[in-house]
Amino acid sequence: MKPIKALLCLLLGLLLLTACEKNAAPPAVSTEPPHVHAYESHVVAPTCTDVGYTHHVCACGDSYSDNQLPPLSHQYNTTAPDVHCNQYVYQIYICELCGHQNSEPTEQKGSIHDLKTTVVYPTKETGGYTLHACSRCDYSYTDSHTDPVNHSTGLAYEKRSNGWFVVGIGTCG
Repeated sequence: MKPIKALLCLLLGLLLLTACEKNAAPPAVSTEPPHVHAYESHVVAPTCTDVGYTHHVCACGDSYSDNQLPPLSHQYNTTAPDVHCNQYVYQIYICELCGHQNSEPTEQKGSIHDLKTTVVYPTKETGGYTLHACSRCDYSYTDSHTDPVNHSTGLAYEKRSNGWFVVGIGTCG
């Protein structure tokens, strides 16, 4: 008897459900025309390292990309070798499209330092010295240091464009 009751309940439930669906209101019908995408296109040019493409965007937010182009690759020109004293000489390559720099060591070694000597004369405030600086790299050193010029030596000094010079006998003190 229980299985028959269960079957009758099930049939009654289906009958009521079907009746409710027949009495339900029909779905609302839109009076607006369906949306038609209107895409605005923007071309993104390829660079030396990134792909190019056309990007399309609709006002509704939908978007897609197509017309992909491969990266251009660097277009290197060579420059004068970069000379470092006592090290390998590096050949510098610069991309004429984006400015990217690349360098490779060559087989030849740089030469020894090309030292230029400059005498820095003492003043009343600072001492003098001799500066030895390489014309090809940042290497430099100083030697022959002197004390600042002072009046206790009993000599008269005159300041000129390249330092102080003894011009006669001065007064002590």
